[in-house]
Amino acid sequence: MAGDAVRFIRALGFDQVDLLGLSMGGFIAQVIAGEEPRLVRKVILAGTGPAGGHGIDKVPALTIQATLKGALTARTRSSPSSSPGPRTAGRQDAPSCDG
Repeated sequence: MAGDAVRFIRALGFDQVDLLGLSMGGFIAQVIAGEEPRLVRKVILAGTGPAGGHGIDKVPALTIQATLKGALTARTRSSPSSSPGPRTAGRQDAPSCDG
């Protein structure tokens, strides 16, 4: 798969790319970076690890745990009683998204 990705990148005419690898894509991004270091400027790895790496066997259980925690936290935060109202970010004079 890494070879296919490299051929695709080159077919698009890129000399250098930034890679974002999620899960299995992270494994592929690591192979590309290792085999084609001049092609890769930056690599971002998310939800991945080295094959057989320390603790990699715990990733599925930790992922489920984090997903459940996030889902429960999101419900708590989105309940009407706990929400102080809409949040704003950026400049104070930025237009509202409310319409």
